[in-house]
This record gives sequence, structure tokens and C-alpha cells, in this order.
Amino acid sequence: MTGERYKIIPDEVIQYAAGYYGETVAPIDANVRDRILAAPRAKEILRNPPEQPSIEELRRRYGTDDDDELLLRALVPDTDLKRMREAGHQTRLPATVVA
Repeated sequence: MTGERYKIIPDEVIQYAAGYYGETVAPIDANVRDRILAAPRAKEILRNPPEQPSIEELRRRYGTDDDDELLLRALVPDTDLKRMREAGHQTRLPATVVA
């Protein structure tokens, strides 16, 4: 659509090439990696690396030793978490779901 293939590089691809998701499954060709990390958006992403708190830091931050609660609090925005809790426990699938 832009007239040049692969001109737009998604943030997630930049983060992957930068190692934000851990070690890559296979090596990225050096020319491809250089092209990805030379993108204008890459400069912004590389200036703001993701936080890497330890499990102990997360437990202190959220005040819980419950792993399920810790994951929810760390990964789900507060507003969404509040709505989930207000909705209550769902014991069966809604009637609109077809098997």
C-alpha cells in the first residue's frame, strides 16, 4: 500500500530485533537488523526500554505473594481489572457462544 515493501516496521518487530523479548529463535541477518534499528521509530523505542522488575520487586510493588494476583496486577490495567472483578465469577458460557 505504501509503494515500498516493508517500509513500515511495527514496534513489536523493532522490540524483537532489539532483544526486548529475549534471545531470538534464530540469528537475525545483520543487514536486516541494521535496517530495522535504523528506522526513525526505532530510535524512540530504544531510548525507552521496557521495565525489567524482579519477582521480588513486583511482590513489593503490588503487596501480594499470590502468583495469580501478581500476574493480573502486573499485566492488566487497573481499570480493566476493576471491571473484571465487578463482573464477578462466571460459572458458565454465555448463550451466544456456540460449541
